[in-house]
Amino acid sequence: MDIPKVRFLLAIFLLSVTLVPAAETDWLKLAVKAHQEALYSLSNRQIENFLRTHNQDPRRDFAYLLRAVNYLQLKNFPEAESSLLKLLSDFPQSVYGREAYRYLILVRLQQGKVELAFSDYTTFGEKYGQDDNLSAQVGLALFSRGVVLFNQGERKGSREIFQKFLNAFPGQEQVASAFYYLGLMEYQENRFREAINYLQKARTGKMSQTVLADIYLKLGDCYLNSQQPEEAAPYYQKVLSDFPGFPQRSAVYYNLAVIARRKTDYDQARSLLQQLLTEKTTPKMAAMALLELGRLSLLEENWSRAQGYFQEVIGKYPESEFLPEALLQLGLINFNQNNLQVAADYFQKCLEQAREEPMRIQAFFGLGYTFYKSDRLAEARQQWNQVLERAPGSTFASEALFLLGRKEFDAGDYLSASRDFQTLLSRFPESNLSRLALPLLIESLVQQKKLDQASELCLKYLPAAKGDDLKVLFGKVLYLNKNWERARQVLSGVSKAQPLLKAEALFYLGQVELALGRKAEAEQHFLEVITYYPDIGQWSRLARQALGQKTE
Repeated sequence: MDIPKVRFLLAIFLLSVTLVPAAETDWLKLAVKAHQEALYSLSNRQIENFLRTHNQDPRRDFAYLLRAVNYLQLKNFPEAESSLLKLLSDFPQSVYGREAYRYLILVRLQQGKVELAFSDYTTFGEKYGQDDNLSAQVGLALFSRGVVLFNQGERKGSREIFQKFLNAFPGQEQVASAFYYLGLMEYQENRFREAINYLQKARTGKMSQTVLADIYLKLGDCYLNSQQPEEAAPYYQKVLSDFPGFPQRSAVYYNLAVIARRKTDYDQARSLLQQLLTEKTTPKMAAMALLELGRLSLLEENWSRAQGYFQEVIGKYPESEFLPEALLQLGLINFNQNNLQVAADYFQKCLEQAREEPMRIQAFFGLGYTFYKSDRLAEARQQWNQVLERAPGSTFASEALFLLGRKEFDAGDYLSASRDFQTLLSRFPESNLSRLALPLLIESLVQQKKLDQASELCLKYLPAAKGDDLKVLFGKVLYLNKNWERARQVLSGVSKAQPLLKAEALFYLGQVELALGRKAEAEQHFLEVITYYPDIGQWSRLARQALGQKTE
């Protein structure tokens, strides 16, 4: 950093110096001479003598300035700063004020006190006007400070510095770079609209080819992440066409492939990913491309090709961060092909490799499902308990609870089934699985002869129920609880829209009439069942038995 010369100041001082008596030592003149001879420490000793013996001398402001310059030459910046501050505070109207401020700004820049220097520069401009040399140095220092804070991850401070720089130095050559860094920070914080605004301003400035290519890449990313793939594609294409040596070209191919996949142009997506794999790229990007090729194959239901890509990830990139996903996908493919033991092995390997919790949740669920389909219910529950503990509000948890409850219900373990169904309804009251589980839960309670609990559930959910499933169940519960009149009232309201439910309702209406001693009315209902619903086996058979007919 340039340090201003003071020879012109010394000339002004020597022209205005007053004569002192011959018997008195002129410390200040000695100080000037020592300075001219580059004897800076000696010069300062003369100044100290002068300041000690001349408390009211009008030349004291010059003495402070000269002492500061001596310290500058000695690279003792803190002492130089102290002298300059003393001058400015004690002599606010000094003719040396302009130079004192210039030196103070430069001294503070030398010490890295960039924001103080900027504050002094602002004051200097208000008092003395523009100084192009100072402007260039302070602007560059302020910009550089912003870059340092950015590299240290201190985005808030960096953003404030760059904003100050842009407001104070709109004409400096680093302006485009400041916009670029501001755009990067908004990009990193997923504020893509703001990032686009800054990056569009940055790309009009003078930039290196690498930075300019990165600007186009980031603009494409911003539009892609803002769900505007059509706006993103031209920026990606420009990176490929105008910057052949850009090291992140593979990322561009990948993102263009994602855009093509979203448009269901799978052939184009595959071509771009295969082109990516021919480029010089990183292992991470190569593994990502193979995974995406595998996903494309899944969308096309080409299971064998998908398996090939996922196995290639495992074989070529065993240390990749994407290994767990490849293992999970292989587990899912084999599960869907009913290769349950192979699927279980892949899910287990995924659990051994995965560190991210969402991936582990899927693997626990998949492994549990393979056990479930193999009728290994205890092992399934062991895996699904991990899901229920780690992700109690997930769709995986709701499906696990329903499947466990259903399996237990079918096996006649109504106590366990009711526990799982009750947990499902309490955690996921609005889910479709809960609606499916509700009648099973009520039936489980009926089978346990917990009729009051079953009745309470019916009353709770009946007002919002769609269809007559719950109404029939409620009528059955009332019948079993010997609430005959209320049961008849409820069952009579079942519509004919669902024949199976209507047949069941008519049968229980017959049972209610029998319980009330009205045999003729009961037989009428049983007759309606065998007449209108003869093909509904269970209820038609039971109705015939109630009428005294022999059934096979």
